[in-house]
Amino acid sequence: MYGYKMKLPRTAPSSVWGLKTVVDRYEWKNTNEFNMIEFAICKASRRTVKIGEREPVTLQGKNFMCIIGDNDVSAYADDGVSVDIVSVAARFEAIEYVFTDFSGNDLEETESLLLPFTLSELPMQDWLNIENLLYRYTSEHIKKDAASEMICASLIYELFAVLDRIVRKHLKAKNKKYVNYYVLKADAILEERYLERLTLCSVAEELGITPNYLSFMYKNCMGIGFSDRLCELRMNRAKDLILGGHLSIADITQAVGFEDESHLRRRFKQFFGISIKEYRLVNKEQTLYHEKPQRK
Repeated sequence: MYGYKMKLPRTAPSSVWGLKTVVDRYEWKNTNEFNMIEFAICKASRRTVKIGEREPVTLQGKNFMCIIGDNDVSAYADDGVSVDIVSVAARFEAIEYVFTDFSGNDLEETESLLLPFTLSELPMQDWLNIENLLYRYTSEHIKKDAASEMICASLIYELFAVLDRIVRKHLKAKNKKYVNYYVLKADAILEERYLERLTLCSVAEELGITPNYLSFMYKNCMGIGFSDRLCELRMNRAKDLILGGHLSIADITQAVGFEDESHLRRRFKQFFGISIKEYRLVNKEQTLYHEKPQRK
């Protein structure tokens, strides 16, 4: 995997565009400014992407791209191939980054965000997170007011956090000598059934192994504890339900698999650094903004 090691900009971004379109004659070349970042999801039966002097990459189906600055990047599809595009872009006063092939050593990088150039094979939850952020951005961008501008800025920072986590998870998996069979099964259970009342003990029992063994192997292979991963999945879902504004905290507690409201409230504040009440207030005022994405 290759992409960008980027220092977090010191100033908030300004929104440049947010668009959704479908084209049948697709030929694109990057003409962005040096201080811009573009995120896009493209869906096509076949599309070719080229960056600089590297070998062209053929992408099929749904894929994500991140373009920083005025790099020499181009893409095209054969005539008649329908390309469905969702693209957003933001401008910073300045951007400091390096385009690189990621390696295991980059996991030790704590001063920079790791952002991918392209992504294609992703777990469903990762796709949902990215798509949700891009669609929310396009919806806010068209409003053209100060509040929406602040929301767009916060969504860019949420994208940074999501993409950085995806890259680091990929690098951790790639650098393991092996991935234990039970770890793969346990992770699949978490991805598919995290809304159920799962526990380390219940999953271990389902797999026919001891909880201690599963806990040790999961952390060793995945780079994150079993309970932390389960919490991460639940918190992201709880955040979406809270933003929806249609459910009570009691209903959300049940929906994301927690035993009681106090547990949900406590874990939410630990995870996001802000209480549910505060989270609702800042989103009601449409001023949610994180200075720096928190890595879990």
